[in-house]
Amino acid sequence: MGRIVSRFLRREKREVFDAEVRLRGYDPQYRRFFDRKEAKEWVKATEADLRRGKCTNVGEARRHTVADAIDRYLTIYLRQYPHRLKKHTQLLEWWKAKIGHMRLSELTPAVISGLRDHLAGETTCRKRIRTGSTVNRYLAALSKVLTLCVREWCWLDVSPMPKVGKLKEGRGRTRFLTIEEIRRLMEECRASRNKMPYPVVTIALATGMRYSEITTLQWDQIDLDKGYIHLYKTKNGEERTVPIPDLSTQSRNVPSTRKVEMSPRPLNLTF
Repeated sequence: MGRIVSRFLRREKREVFDAEVRLRGYDPQYRRFFDRKEAKEWVKATEADLRRGKCTNVGEARRHTVADAIDRYLTIYLRQYPHRLKKHTQLLEWWKAKIGHMRLSELTPAVISGLRDHLAGETTCRKRIRTGSTVNRYLAALSKVLTLCVREWCWLDVSPMPKVGKLKEGRGRTRFLTIEEIRRLMEECRASRNKMPYPVVTIALATGMRYSEITTLQWDQIDLDKGYIHLYKTKNGEERTVPIPDLSTQSRNVPSTRKVEMSPRPLNLTF
């Protein structure tokens, strides 16, 4: 149940109303008001939220800092996605250095948008200004942390990120290598002292697989007799089957959970 206690503050020379809500199974909720009517409305709304099972996070947001949320995200949540740990750690460490000391209750859209603009104008280690797409990756990493604070940890009632706009990203371009460019690329890979580029580039040209998919490839994923590679971990989390081009056949029967379109002519990797 809730109650309101009035007090007179001598320093401020005004009356205040300390509202309190206690409900079995939930942490006590406290808040101070300068108007009794507002205090009564808050008590009524808070009791209703608690009975519906909604998180009320005034105390939690004041108790935890941004650094607490980032550390919990990196140590607990990202254990499920180890391939994302390195990149997310790099992005979130920047936020931690800038606003890690700040309490979640103090984190506002204005604070985040100001740091977004700072990111956009900051020079990287390569002596370049960050692009809009890079800045948006920083925002996306912080947004994921704050979303968990709202949905799962009950440290926040509302995330400030939806009110923060993203920067415009470049359209990029779609370009394919010519036969001459492929030949020169393969010659450079063969001449390299590092033996990794040649097989990685060869598989990439033949299958269109991502770099992370190629470098984590295991022999049990490859079936040379049937002519396919089965990927268990992809970017979107779904399994995928990739056909291996062959000069002697135009197409193969590839077992897959989804339709796989074969190229009308196999790719000749002999340069």
